[in-house]
Amino acid sequence: METPEAESYFRDLYELGFDPSIPLEEKITQAISVGRDRLSVQYGVLSYTGEGEYEVIGSTIESGDYAAGTVYDVDTTWCRHVIDSQEILAVADAGDSQYRDDIAREETNLQCYIGAPILVDGEVYGTLCYSGNEPREAPFTDDEKRFVRLLSRWIGYELEREKHYATLDAQNERLDEFAGVLTHDLRNPLTAARGYTELVSERVADDDAEHLKTALASLDRMETLITETLALARDGADVGERDAVQLGTVAESAWATVQPEGTLVVESDREISADRTRLQQLFENLFATPTNTVVIL
Repeated sequence: METPEAESYFRDLYELGFDPSIPLEEKITQAISVGRDRLSVQYGVLSYTGEGEYEVIGSTIESGDYAAGTVYDVDTTWCRHVIDSQEILAVADAGDSQYRDDIAREETNLQCYIGAPILVDGEVYGTLCYSGNEPREAPFTDDEKRFVRLLSRWIGYELEREKHYATLDAQNERLDEFAGVLTHDLRNPLTAARGYTELVSERVADDDAEHLKTALASLDRMETLITETLALARDGADVGERDAVQLGTVAESAWATVQPEGTLVVESDREISADRTRLQQLFENLFATPTNTVVIL
């Protein structure tokens, strides 16, 4: 059965994690402060150690040593034990523990410490730790250890999600740039082809002009595909609004555009809900594959 103290810890975590209106940086700042207050210690620090140094990312210390933005040799910190083991470390009284001669006690003058690793994508990002210049009167309880562990996991999850969103945004930006360049490079020769085809169609006999009209229709279709490809790249995979379309009618329209060798047989038709343009493009891709007969059932 959970103690009232444990229930209050978990309520703190719930309130931090499920308020979408709070920006991530502010959430982390609140988390560090809440942990310090709940544990009744002097300091709360979030560190980044991915580059081999101990960089303070967030801190309840406003200025001086271990304020946000300061950097230290990780080998002189208590957190190095957490990084190496990837486990929580709790020391209520450093002078009365196996860590009495630890370099971190001498370098930091911290006499009590509890810290847990922050993992992002399975790798150690850094640590979340709480500490004080005086020993604690009582050891850290199991509830307090669980609270710090869960708090560190929550921060790791939030950092991981932020990282993934940033990566996705960068990928979308590159895709958008690529799509713009690609469509520009495709439209230039397409415009030239349309212009010359129109010019020639005005100077040939009617029978030949009909063939050129078919070519112009195909060029118009290419222009539509380029525009839709650009929209898809920029807007994502959403197919947009769907309409009721006749499957056979769309197939026949695609067949007329591609004009492949062979025979199209529509044995039965049906109405479906689809994006007509993209459905026709699907059929065109299918019909462009060499075959003798395509049957739409």
